[in-house]
Amino acid sequence: MNLKAAISIELEIDEIRCLGKELEKEAKFLKNGDAGMVKLIPTKPMVVETFAEYPTLGRFTVKDMRQTFKQDT
Repeated sequence: MNLKAAISIELEIDEIRCLGKELEKEAKFLKNGDAGMVKLIPTKPMVVETFAEYPTLGRFTVKDMRQTFKQDT
């Protein structure tokens, strides 16, 4: 069963790390190839279950403008 849901999020970037670059704090966006510590803040309340109870819900994909930029398990 594949369920799809969309939520609006605000993105808060704590830091960016990229090979050969210094650590950048309080950035507004990530560029292709950058890695960063980010907070995904939902704009509306949402329910979150533990991975131990529902491992199939532990997979997610982050897309913007129809471009996938993060897939996780």
